[in-house]
Amino acid sequence: FHISLSPVIVCQLVGLEFYSSALGLTLMFRGITSLTAPPVMGAIRDITNSYNIPFVIGGLAFIFSALMHFSLPFVNRKPTEGVTIRKATTAN
Repeated sequence: FHISLSPVIVCQLVGLEFYSSALGLTLMFRGITSLTAPPVMGAIRDITNSYNIPFVIGGLAFIFSALMHFSLPFVNRKPTEGVTIRKATTAN
């Protein structure tokens, strides 16, 4: 789900001018996280001898990323000052 929507969301946020750089950074950080998170969580599990802490950390990371995603429309709001909207008409 999120992999197929990432290009669309990135394009809407940064536009076509910065699309390739932004998508590249997005995929780079996703890759770094996918590479490092499992060994780190495994080490935490080995140290604590329980899956509770890695599970809570994963859940908190998911909630944090969801909150960041939902805050994007407010952070990325474009100013509409001075913009006029014309009503479209059709000629018969």
